[in-house]
Amino acid sequence: MAMKWIYKTRKALDGLIIIIFILMFSIVTINVIARYFFNNPIPWAGELSRYSFIAIIYLGAILAFRDKGHIGLDIIVDYFPEKLKKIIEGVSKLLVGIFLVVFIYVSLKTALNNINTKSSAMLISMAVPYLALPIGGLGMLCELIIDVLKIEEKSKEVEL
Repeated sequence: MAMKWIYKTRKALDGLIIIIFILMFSIVTINVIARYFFNNPIPWAGELSRYSFIAIIYLGAILAFRDKGHIGLDIIVDYFPEKLKKIIEGVSKLLVGIFLVVFIYVSLKTALNNINTKSSAMLISMAVPYLALPIGGLGMLCELIIDVLKIEEKSKEVEL
């Protein structure tokens, strides 16, 4: 049941990133056409494309976390004995988890502090683009927890 929900959530995230990318690409393309052919640029196009790009970065970080696409130093760890590898991996995941909790807290606090600040062109609350950070952090933390639970399941299977 939980894996079905995780799978659906991951598919929704994939779709959301694609939609945001298409939106960003379309706005930039339309703005280029409006600027160079009609000499009438869209005032908020740059701002929307910038915020869309930020959202793609933090949502994409969740995908990279899921696919283990972030930089790691496993070339060094590969030389250690299996038991030490597991300890290093566990400590690494713990440190990443602590970092993500702090990151979520600080970025959420920053977003809430900017709730009354308006963007220059679209006049939306700056909390909206800032929310990409804690959402991305929360998604990465969820992927970390899923990964840790999968490791626990694998180690229990090995023991049996």
